[in-house]
Amino acid sequence: MQLTGTIQNIESNGYYNSQQGQRINTFLMTISTGNGLATGEIGSIQEIYPANPGDQITVEMKDTNHGTKFKKINPQYQQGQQQGQQGNQQRRQQPKDDVRGKCRCQVVTGYLSGGVEPDEEHCEKWVGYIMNGPKPQGYLDAAQQANQQVPANIDNPQDIPDDDIPF
Repeated sequence: MQLTGTIQNIESNGYYNSQQGQRINTFLMTISTGNGLATGEIGSIQEIYPANPGDQITVEMKDTNHGTKFKKINPQYQQGQQQGQQGNQQRRQQPKDDVRGKCRCQVVTGYLSGGVEPDEEHCEKWVGYIMNGPKPQGYLDAAQQANQQVPANIDNPQDIPDDDIPF
């Protein structure tokens, strides 16, 4: 439940270490709203809470097994968060064919940057792998075929003339 009111009292109430190892100081805060007083625990990384009695505050109030908890709501942040969510929805609505086309472009680019001529069947297997996750059957065939393009006399190094050695 969201509350907006005036801070009446703030008292230090200890601290705990977050999962990221950061020290979170806790405070008991009493807020005067139009419906009366509300008291709960609020956290801050600062040792002294960054608001004072008499300041206006908006919090989200939640009853938990450990008592009433407050979480400060910053209106500017909340507005930016809503805009971010709208952008995410627009990205999710992008047609799957568009995404598939971009994915295919990346697969072909990968083949070309590796010096391998892209082959339609393998490109489609990789696009399917990237889009859906399952490992395509035979995906190593292209790599194995590319590795077979070695000089015939590689097994017998004495047959290689000295001027063919690259160093």
